[in-house]
Amino acid sequence: MPGAQLRLRAEMKVPGTATLEFEVGAPRDGEGAVLVQRAAFDPRGQWGRAYWAALRPIHGLVFRGMAEGIVRSAEWRSAAR
Repeated sequence: MPGAQLRLRAEMKVPGTATLEFEVGAPRDGEGAVLVQRAAFDPRGQWGRAYWAALRPIHGLVFRGMAEGIVRSAEWRSAAR
C-alpha cells in the first residue's frame, strides 16, 4: 500500500538512539510497490560513535537481508492470490 510508513525505535541498550523506518512507495513504472528502508543512529558520546563505526558494516548486511526477506515475502503472498 503506497504511502504506508512504519518507524521502530530500538529498546535495546545501546549508546545512543536507534530507529529503523520502512516506507512503501509507488514504483516508477506504476506496477507493484517500492520498499524504502532507513536506519538511523544518533550516538551518545564517544562510545556511541565508536559503537556505530564498528557495527555499521554489519548492520548494513543485516538490514539489507531483512529488506530482501520482506520483499520476497510480499511477492510470494501477492503471487499466491
